[in-house]
Amino acid sequence: MKRAVSLFSIAVLLAASCVLSSCSGRNNAVSVLNISGAEISDELFSYYLGIILHDPSSFGLGDTPSSDEVTDCAVDLCRNYVAINTAFSDKGLRLTSGLRHEIAEGVSAKWSFYKNFYTSAGIGKQTLTKALTADAKEKMLFSHYYDRGGEREVPEDELKSYFNGTYVSFRAINGYLTEKDETGNVVPLPDEERELLKNKFRTMLSILKNGGTFDEVYQKYASEQQLSSFSSDVMTINKNNNNYPSGFFDFVSDLPPDSPAVFETKDYIFIVSKTTKNDGELLDSYRSECLKAMRSDDFENILSGITMTYTEDADSSVLKGLYNTVKDCY
Repeated sequence: MKRAVSLFSIAVLLAASCVLSSCSGRNNAVSVLNISGAEISDELFSYYLGIILHDPSSFGLGDTPSSDEVTDCAVDLCRNYVAINTAFSDKGLRLTSGLRHEIAEGVSAKWSFYKNFYTSAGIGKQTLTKALTADAKEKMLFSHYYDRGGEREVPEDELKSYFNGTYVSFRAINGYLTEKDETGNVVPLPDEERELLKNKFRTMLSILKNGGTFDEVYQKYASEQQLSSFSSDVMTINKNNNNYPSGFFDFVSDLPPDSPAVFETKDYIFIVSKTTKNDGELLDSYRSECLKAMRSDDFENILSGITMTYTEDADSSVLKGLYNTVKDCY
């Protein structure tokens, strides 16, 4: 089962939305589910119930899933939890000191901020630690398979090809061809103002093509437009980035390096120049993101191959009771 976001990050959002006073605490954690000999506590099972209830669609469920659907999904997540810990151990892996430090800091910060919720929902600090640790182990296990020297190492040429086709780096100056009217609605600039702005961008483009720098041109533009701050830093975006107009990524990708050009839509106008990527340094910054995009399906298949051999034993009425408790936290 694919997870669009990390289990812990969804739990944090759940914590923020839960009505604390409606949650009733439980006693010390007890085992409620046995997965091929691995014991799952009521706290951990409740943790997974909560993240599913918070965002059912991330787990392939409808907006209002039944209790059985949520409970079955939580069992699947527990199976995955066991698979990750088992595979991590079988591979002889050990968490790095850096990851252990990150886990400790994360648990401390989240527990400090959401202590009342976790206590009311019956989820202890140790359970949060287990959840964060499982996330860290999954990350490290993924790298063990697909990163440099891994069992299923992604060839460097394939990784670079994916990166170059999926990301683009550039510098840009942008302007708005719209404004807000007296009622707060966004409307096109008057024709005269639109033409003035377009002419300004054509002038700036000419300056850039004749040796001017982005810093100089943008600073002057920011001053004229009374912008409080300016930045002409190099940006790197994914082709799925929604912060830029449709067609922007392809336009920039097709530009020769260091050849500024104007990109214009109905609402925006840009001067943009594609920069030459430092493949080594920049690729390292996006390495994990690229590997995940390229091999997440394969990794899920590996985990599925492990979990399909598992059997589970539980009292369905106990699991249903935990579901009702967590459900009441909303």
